[in-house]
Amino acid sequence: MKKSLIVIMAVIMVVTCLFAGCEKKPEEPVVTPKVAGVPEEPAAPTTKVEVDEKKGKDYTTIEFGRYPSTELDAKKDADIIEALGKLAESEADAKTGYFTYKDTQYQKEIKIVKDEDGLDVTEVHWFEVEPISWIVLEEKDGKLFVIAEENVNAVPFNKTPEDTNWAISTLRDWLNGLNEYKNTFNFYNCAFTAEEQSVIVTQDITTAKNADYNTESGEAVKDRVSILSVEQIEDSKKWADGLFNEDKDELTLGRACGNTEYSLFKGAAAHISYDRKNSSWYWLRNSGANAKQATYVNEMGNTISAGYTVSFPQNGVRPTLVLDTANIILK
Repeated sequence: MKKSLIVIMAVIMVVTCLFAGCEKKPEEPVVTPKVAGVPEEPAAPTTKVEVDEKKGKDYTTIEFGRYPSTELDAKKDADIIEALGKLAESEADAKTGYFTYKDTQYQKEIKIVKDEDGLDVTEVHWFEVEPISWIVLEEKDGKLFVIAEENVNAVPFNKTPEDTNWAISTLRDWLNGLNEYKNTFNFYNCAFTAEEQSVIVTQDITTAKNADYNTESGEAVKDRVSILSVEQIEDSKKWADGLFNEDKDELTLGRACGNTEYSLFKGAAAHISYDRKNSSWYWLRNSGANAKQATYVNEMGNTISAGYTVSFPQNGVRPTLVLDTANIILK
């Protein structure tokens, strides 16, 4: 009898498992570590690239590459906007997404806003693709080290608020056309022609750990396009005739950075400093107080070592490049 009872209980347990489903220990998710992308080397230069140079009172600038900047005015540019509106989406350039009208390129942006009744309204904004102005920070050994005069866009340091660093950040990927941005619109391909890409020098980038918080900032990488580090800014006394230096009041307004109309449209927070219209924050390469934060320069030009959340979408992007002077002609 006892043996029969045990058999019956076993049968009941089997039937219960079949109909109710026995709980299994969930499998551990497989996490693939992010790997730092490596930019491809472009073809060797076949011709020299002409670059406009402007010598100002405080520093020299050059115009190199092109990127969306000034928004078309609904009244003044009504004819152009109307003509652009008639172009089919298929007429956009496959590499950059730009539309061309009368030999000028334009970037189309869509914005959803609420009307007075709370209903969604689709707005279309057009931005002219214009030359990028770069400040010449240093000329040495046949190389020009330059930084964008204004923020060119507002992009998170990393798309998601997870542990990251410069080497594996989505900002680096977007600037250089790596990983998920390799075959989609990225800054490198949208801003520079093949001829211009050929005179951009690949930089060996090493980013030190955060000196205040001892946070690691990632492995050494090779960048075609980069951004500044905390150390570069603090060691910048030789750059651009002291533009990045502290003045007698220990302010660093020369480091403050303005915005293009396009970067403001894309979300750059428009603070107003003493001498920079619409100046705002821009990212630096170093990690912040922890691996979910990255350092930045604020609207007054001060370096903030504690950083801000890497997924913050309102920090500006101020790219840096190294150009080979042997293959450019300054005009």
